[in-house]
Amino acid sequence: MTDRPTPSKARRALLVSSISLAVMVLGSELLLRVVGFSNEEPDPVYAVWGNELDAQMKSGRGLHQITIGTLWEPRPGAEIPMAPGEFVNSAGFRGPEREVAKPDGVVRVLTLGDSSSFGMKVAYDECYTAQLEQNLRGAGLDAETIAGGVIGYTIAQGLERFRKLSVYSPDVVVLAFGAVNELYPAQGLPDRPKIAHQKGVGFSKTDVLRANSKLVQLAHYVRDDLLGGREADRIAKYEAWVKAEQHVGGQGALDWPGTRRVAPEDFGAYLDEFVGEIRAAGAIPVLLSMPRQRVYEVESPFCLKYTKQLEAAAERLDVPLVDGRDLFKWDEVERPDPDQLFLDHFHPSAEGHQILAGGLAPVVLEALAGTRD
Repeated sequence: MTDRPTPSKARRALLVSSISLAVMVLGSELLLRVVGFSNEEPDPVYAVWGNELDAQMKSGRGLHQITIGTLWEPRPGAEIPMAPGEFVNSAGFRGPEREVAKPDGVVRVLTLGDSSSFGMKVAYDECYTAQLEQNLRGAGLDAETIAGGVIGYTIAQGLERFRKLSVYSPDVVVLAFGAVNELYPAQGLPDRPKIAHQKGVGFSKTDVLRANSKLVQLAHYVRDDLLGGREADRIAKYEAWVKAEQHVGGQGALDWPGTRRVAPEDFGAYLDEFVGEIRAAGAIPVLLSMPRQRVYEVESPFCLKYTKQLEAAAERLDVPLVDGRDLFKWDEVERPDPDQLFLDHFHPSAEGHQILAGGLAPVVLEALAGTRD
């Protein structure tokens, strides 16, 4: 009769086997890391901003850096190419440094938007954010402005940036989105899912394991590359990438077939969310409909869908709207050609920024006065 192992011996044998297996797994994982093996899942976000810009940001040079949640932001200390001698401040925005704790009696205005709000191609003192501060001070208000605009930004990124800059306790937040970036082609995913993907939201356990375990990557390599187990998926991803690349250009047309960074209906939903968060933070939202050259609006009529979303949101949410397009209107005496207020299709000249600041100042003052009545 064969002796059966006692329970204690069986437990010891199981423990030894488990330890041996763990040592083997850890040893194999370490070996794969030492030799530099990698087979991560191809990223559906094949470009954060664009291939050339992504490479520049990853190099640690240039004006911007890749950041979690906002995709990219100005790099602290970076020289601003279009304004020689100016640098991004240590907090990652243009203009003077601001204390996080707002001084007593100071009214802060945070401006958020794209390259026009950043002040593309003009000096900081010429951009509408700086000019707005001067206008408010001229009206007797102890005001500080923070230039939170970022080149290339959509409203999706702007909302994430507000969540970071809200620590400065702004009293008024100016939203200047919808001019052009939202209608640009999505390189991979549209902005909302791209941001969620970057933040790790919605990852499955398999995704997490594949991203962090070299052994799991090795198993996928054997299945996918050696045995051809996922070839159909790889082909589908490649074809989707080719299709997206083919649709780059012509995105301003009403019948463009590609996927945009932020669709107009999503833009409207973002405005609802954005205004709600601004009010929840105790600040006053103000919308700014940024102007464009007339020729661009004729050639790219889809951009006007975003303008209409701004107008509808202002009425729906009872938010002040400064119509920058109307501020740049034709004036037979002062301005026979309003296109002279632009440096290109979108970016205002120094005079254009001055006009925008002049239109914003009375609206901001009226909004603040309403809170004090």
